[in-house]
Amino acid sequence: MEQERPVDAGVAEREAVAVGANVKMAGLVRLLHAVRDNFVKGSRFVTFAGTLGIEPKPHEAGRGAINAGVFDLMRQISLLYGPKGVTVHTIAPGPSDTPRLRRILTNVAAERGVDFDKVYAEYVRENSLGRLGTVDEIAWAVMLLPEPQADLMHGGVLHLDAGALRGTT
Repeated sequence: MEQERPVDAGVAEREAVAVGANVKMAGLVRLLHAVRDNFVKGSRFVTFAGTLGIEPKPHEAGRGAINAGVFDLMRQISLLYGPKGVTVHTIAPGPSDTPRLRRILTNVAAERGVDFDKVYAEYVRENSLGRLGTVDEIAWAVMLLPEPQADLMHGGVLHLDAGALRGTT
């Protein structure tokens, strides 16, 4: 498996960015096409998009641009399907304590020649809660969406970033 690591726009490989866009953005369109004929009033269309699409970092060229595209696509989908009673929701978890993030941070620490804990602490400092979110906390938020009251969150972004974006939309 290829190492996951941050890459800036100056060195990003076009092919890697294209693959990422095909998986995440075009994949979202393929999913919509696969399910749209089954939408009924009260259906939910939900996706995840990384906060790098809202608040980019200098060394996250592909991920930032691709996630920005996902946010845009979901806004467009909300405009198309909201009038039909289908609500559209984007979940934007900030860095969360997952095996994937730990792999990325391990690679970053190795490239920089520093301890993993130092890099992990840098991520924690990016939010005002002083810790990273967990998979269970993200799952809790996902479980809110089937509730009828979640209709009001249609077209919006549910930020699960422990205060990192400080309410940025």
